[in-house]
Amino acid sequence: MIVVAGATGHVGSEVVAQLAAAGEPVRALTRRPDAWQGPDVEVSRDDLSGARAAFLMSSEPVAPGGTPTRLAELVARALDAGVGHLVLLSVFSGPEGADVIGRWNAAREALVVDSGVPWTLLRPGRFFSNALAWARSVPDGGPAPVGFARRAAAGIDPADVAAVAVRALGGDLVGAAPRLTGPESLTPLDELRLLGEVLGRPLPARELGPDDVARGMVAGGTAPEVVDAILARTLGSDEGVDPLPTVRELLGREPRRFVDWARAHADAFGAVPS
Repeated sequence: MIVVAGATGHVGSEVVAQLAAAGEPVRALTRRPDAWQGPDVEVSRDDLSGARAAFLMSSEPVAPGGTPTRLAELVARALDAGVGHLVLLSVFSGPEGADVIGRWNAAREALVVDSGVPWTLLRPGRFFSNALAWARSVPDGGPAPVGFARRAAAGIDPADVAAVAVRALGGDLVGAAPRLTGPESLTPLDELRLLGEVLGRPLPARELGPDDVARGMVAGGTAPEVVDAILARTLGSDEGVDPLPTVRELLGREPRRFVDWARAHADAFGAVPS
């Protein structure tokens, strides 16, 4: 049995689907088991009993001066249940940096690395699924709000991150912390253009300046110290820009391109599936 925490997230849902498709017994953990709409698998709020491995994802927001308590509770329950391998969905930069983000991610990764059981850390770059934020405006022909519009990154399909997670959950990559990217470096404006090509119509953009992005994050509940760190990292470094060969080396195939992801999710943007 493999347990997947965060089973309704972009990566977690793919992990569940890929494990189920492979015939692996899997239990999906979600805060709303009664609303589960994924594959026909076991579903629970917090049951990790009988699991030999667990995929851990916690959407807990960065809390300046705080600790990742949700993940700590999840790891503690996994250890109490005798889970033998923990696979954590981390972030590309991992514990690097002396800012609030670096400290938070260092604490998150330490919970798994110091757990006393075999572990794997997955460090993906920007997710293609971030583009789903445009689904609120694109179907009506309105301009898509684009933050950091000209900042390139080697984004990745969450399904490819999940495929690496499935390999790890099978017992591989113990003690590894691979950084994962897609095969090309694109700006958000590049992605919007490619999405428009898939949908068969040009998609206008409304570029957001750093102040606009910051105000939006603060309005959404992100702590100002965290917002400052995000802006400094995004605008002041080239972190995550260059494509890495890691996915190809681990999976024996090229990672999917953004246009492939866009075709697979075109209906989310108002396209009629063919």
